[in-house]
Amino acid sequence: MKIEYTPRYIKDYSNIKDARAKKDTDKVERLINTAPNFVELHKLLDIKKYDPGLGGYRIRYSNKPEWRIRFELIDDTNNPKEKVVKLQMVLPREKYEKYAHISINESIETPFKIIISESQYIRLMEDLNNPMDDELTRYSNRIPPSEVGEVTYRYKEGRNTVPDRMDFDTQKLIDCGAIVICKGMDGDPNSPTFKKHLNDGSTNLITLYNIEHAKKNDSDSWILEAIKHPVTVAPKSWENMSLETYDGKYNQILWSLKKLGIPYEDVIK
Repeated sequence: MKIEYTPRYIKDYSNIKDARAKKDTDKVERLINTAPNFVELHKLLDIKKYDPGLGGYRIRYSNKPEWRIRFELIDDTNNPKEKVVKLQMVLPREKYEKYAHISINESIETPFKIIISESQYIRLMEDLNNPMDDELTRYSNRIPPSEVGEVTYRYKEGRNTVPDRMDFDTQKLIDCGAIVICKGMDGDPNSPTFKKHLNDGSTNLITLYNIEHAKKNDSDSWILEAIKHPVTVAPKSWENMSLETYDGKYNQILWSLKKLGIPYEDVIK
């Protein structure tokens, strides 16, 4: 089944500090994604209906403490016969009970800054089918130092739907300023592991699109710190990047080249 994320759910997810609880939450999301329909999803998860007025479903999972996800079923605009799971909130049981019968809008009292993981972002952009709306995109190529240049992180088969992709030369993209490949960095500036991966062989691919939007919308963005640690020679593992990366990143590269006024054919292999 498809998932739609509310800002409240993303906020709750980003606040999960317990590693086990975050892992179990990710597992619940995977089960939702793999379930062909709501009947089958019922067989996989402990789901209770509690309040039709709010959309009214609750998933109980994990233990000590028990965690709960509230969601509603909404129509799939692309397939009227199917339903989408709209995730509303995720909280430990004690906190959940406080908001269980409160609407999403009422449950958020103050503005907040959303910090999400790479996997959360990718799933969110897939479900929204609009990969260009957020500057927090991060394509992480995390590999052991001993294997640098030999292994590439590839996304799921079928994720790339842009037809007739151009096979760009990664080094040319770096040289013209359309992209920056930098040393690995955690996407949360407040994380204790923010710079943990600078020297472990990890790399991030950041586009000019990311940089421009970070400068405009978030002067404290991790992106502006990450580009201070560039890798000027394209690693072998990024050789086929434009054919392997997900749609959002590929479209950002096209945007960046247009911004620079560089014809696509000038940076093709």
